[in-house]
Amino acid sequence: MPQPLSTRLSPDLPSGELVIRVAVIEKIVAASSRVVLVSAPAGSGKTTSLAQWAAADPRPHVWLRLDAGDNDLVELARDLVSAGQEVIQVDAAVLALLEEQLPLVGEVVLPAFLRCTVASRPFVFVIDDLHLVRNPACLDMLTLVIESLPPGATMALGTRVAPNLPLARWRAAGRLTEVGMRDLAFDLAEAGELLADHEVELSKADLATLLRQTEGWATGVSLASMIARGRPAAAWLPHIHGDQREIAAYLLDEVLHAQPDDIQDFLMRTSILDPLCAAACGAVTQRSDSQAVLEYLANANLFVAPLGERHEWFRCHRFFADLLQQQLTARLPGDVPALHAAAAAWYEASGDVLSAVRHRLASGETDAAADLASEGWIGFVSQGRYETVRRMMSWFTTDQVLAHGPLTVACGWVHLADGEADVAGFWGQAAARLPMVECDSDRWGWMCAAQALLRAVVAQSVQEMLAHATAAAHVVETPSQQWHQNALLWLGIAQWLCGVDEASATLEEAARDGRHLNPAGDMMSRGILALVAEDEGDWRKAATLVGETMSRANVLGLAEHRVNGFGLQARARLLAHMGDPAECDARRAVALVLEGMPAGTWMGLPAATTLTGLALQRGDVDEAVRWSAKADAILLEYPEAGIMRDRALRLREMVMLQRLATPLSPAERRVLDYLPTQFSRLEIAAQLLVSPATVNTQLRSIYTKLGVNSRTGAVERARESGLLKTA
Repeated sequence: MPQPLSTRLSPDLPSGELVIRVAVIEKIVAASSRVVLVSAPAGSGKTTSLAQWAAADPRPHVWLRLDAGDNDLVELARDLVSAGQEVIQVDAAVLALLEEQLPLVGEVVLPAFLRCTVASRPFVFVIDDLHLVRNPACLDMLTLVIESLPPGATMALGTRVAPNLPLARWRAAGRLTEVGMRDLAFDLAEAGELLADHEVELSKADLATLLRQTEGWATGVSLASMIARGRPAAAWLPHIHGDQREIAAYLLDEVLHAQPDDIQDFLMRTSILDPLCAAACGAVTQRSDSQAVLEYLANANLFVAPLGERHEWFRCHRFFADLLQQQLTARLPGDVPALHAAAAAWYEASGDVLSAVRHRLASGETDAAADLASEGWIGFVSQGRYETVRRMMSWFTTDQVLAHGPLTVACGWVHLADGEADVAGFWGQAAARLPMVECDSDRWGWMCAAQALLRAVVAQSVQEMLAHATAAAHVVETPSQQWHQNALLWLGIAQWLCGVDEASATLEEAARDGRHLNPAGDMMSRGILALVAEDEGDWRKAATLVGETMSRANVLGLAEHRVNGFGLQARARLLAHMGDPAECDARRAVALVLEGMPAGTWMGLPAATTLTGLALQRGDVDEAVRWSAKADAILLEYPEAGIMRDRALRLREMVMLQRLATPLSPAERRVLDYLPTQFSRLEIAAQLLVSPATVNTQLRSIYTKLGVNSRTGAVERARESGLLKTA
């Protein structure tokens, strides 16, 4: 089973007495900053210092230890909200939004959470292991949370490396307190206290040597205390040298050798797990006493600490786990694949797809890992966890993905769902070249529809789209099937773009089925139906559909989102038809949606043609020219766009006529009459009794109004429009 969040809501501290870090606590308290950054290498005492400060602070505090899953925006939002509600009055609506099938974190959840945060009383929020989060979007979200803290609140960050946050700005504003390795290094008194707690006595000279060689590194001093008991300093102190990893490797080896063989074996074999629980440890060690061993290790402070009060989960610090894995590889190299295979089987049975895939790959079972990833990705995507899936897919090489048809299709859908059209196009084309999956397979039956739909979405013409969408719809004909509504949606879109009469009926069925299965597909279907109704002059039906679309979009927080692009276009056209001044804002929303459309697809054409048509209705020729040019650019990338191509070309002609209809002044008409002749500009000026500069000015105006950039072009355009007689 996946590790519950509750085990990450308290500090991961070693058992036993801890040295009170008085100087560090006093530094943080004295600064009273909005942001506290504790940045230092592993084992420096970051977590201990933050925990002691937070416990001593009179303000209420919460703790959140991040993990690699928090590189996913949805997961980080869930963790922040879940942890934060202990000190922040989080609105119940925020929690409900996070349970939506596709939670809109940036558009809806985060703004709502920030409003709750700003209104809260002062508190301390500690976030540990921040170095595990590298996704810029997640760090941006964390920045917004920090900058929305109420007066008197503090966000404390524990990390091994400086995070990509606006530290310079906070530092300049006096809002940042920084604690580094120098602050965390043990002094003689603290090191002596730690050694005394472990019943170890060193002379002042030896203690000074230990501090000098470890540079006050808390973990180094702690490990030294574990091997020094009953041994003279001369037997071990001279061997402590090198960087922190070399020192730790030596000390860890010494500590391990002091343990019984079965404990050494347990530590090495379970080092591949993170976190630890009795069942998982039992699976990889084949021992029935794993809970008792974990309790022993925690009580003996042998690298393992309990997570939470119930002692169901434990954690071996990753720094030590890495060193233990090196020991495992050196001592038991032949056992490593089998250990990962056993771990994978346990995680798979527990429903932890990510861990199962990772361990299958580590065991060398690439096909089994690909099968798991291919079956599990859709569950993550349905929750909006795109980054989680991308991370899982990144564990495979390109060749491994291409060798597994379902995984290739999955890669295409994952990147497509997140708007990465170029990357999706690569995988989509790769999937298109694969033989179709056997549709009668119990395991991969759904993949046939997914593959056909992916081919439809990345098709380079609407006719191809129609053929593949039709194939997908034939595979999944039962409404209860997962891909049925998607197949109907894309079939309806393809029919609409190809001008097929059945498009409306197909889209209506897609909207009906998608009401609960796929709210985004429901909105897309209704938005296109509204556009069709407007094209047919049925403005009453269009108004009903627009109302339904916008109502649904508002509930889901998608009012101005790309998913609701067709609905926004229909609304803008409807308001323009009604002469409603709100059409201006509606038009602006369509323009924003168009800017966010992926390149190289037909998707931007409806918006570009809508904006062109609305500009022509207003008589705004310059605006019409701009949007018509945008449509032309899309047609260059996607020329076979069906009715959208016809519409774009027709509007282009209308724009041209509008530009030509812009009247030339009498003086410009007189200059225009001379352009077909052989007269130079100086000669034209002489004929018209004006200066050459005046002729140049009038020529520039003529070129602009005719939409050309040369004398020859002006003559041709003027003749086409009837402003000059044909020679």
